[in-house]
Amino acid sequence: MKKPIIICTLVAAMLLGYCAAYAQHNDDYASGVALYYNRHYAGALASFMKSADSGNADAEEFVAHIYENGLGTQQDIAAALEWYVKAAEHGSALASFELGFIYEQGEDVPKAKHTAAQWYKRSMPGVLRRADSGDARAQNALGIAYSSGIEVDKNYDEALRWFRKAATAGCLPAQNNIGKAYLDGTGVAKDVAEGRKWIEKAASEGYNVAEYNLGSIYARGDGVPRDKEMAKYWYKRSAADGCRNARKQLMKMK
Repeated sequence: MKKPIIICTLVAAMLLGYCAAYAQHNDDYASGVALYYNRHYAGALASFMKSADSGNADAEEFVAHIYENGLGTQQDIAAALEWYVKAAEHGSALASFELGFIYEQGEDVPKAKHTAAQWYKRSMPGVLRRADSGDARAQNALGIAYSSGIEVDKNYDEALRWFRKAATAGCLPAQNNIGKAYLDGTGVAKDVAEGRKWIEKAASEGYNVAEYNLGSIYARGDGVPRDKEMAKYWYKRSAADGCRNARKQLMKMK
């Protein structure tokens, strides 16, 4: 009669161990999110890596995003791609969306429009769901979708609405995207000062694309006196943060 009790005890111990591991993996992910949005990227990466090791797709996607953008660590595109694929296979909508963008652009992989379309299609139900629930990075992805007509009808008003939601929550790419919309007059009346304000906001936090765009503002003299030294300063910051276009601009300026 003791054998069933021993078995039950063993099962209970296994379940308790699983629950403890699951709770830890959730704690690591929550810690990573908090650190990320407070700009403590190195600490965020360490927390996300712990959670990713337990198979958390959202943590895996964050790891990829951090490596892709060189946030608090050396930029590593190869590692970013590996983590994006892993996260997408585990169900991350944001990872699928990013893979669509990567294959569409064809900078780090051979350009493949059909593959890009497949990843975009796979991503959209999850992106829509997460954007509606308040996920800032999903809101930015949805803004990109509306601005480019990815799996939805192109609608600049909707794009800007989602970019604003994401930007207000601290999403640096969304802040940059709003800035670019105003700079270029895409879907809104052109307002260089407003565009520069948003781009400066993202650049001051170390977002390499915004740093590059700010360098270009000074190089062209968009709403500011043309200033080669300021352009170099921002291009150098952007290049140090992993932006290849900034490196190309610096080479041209030599």
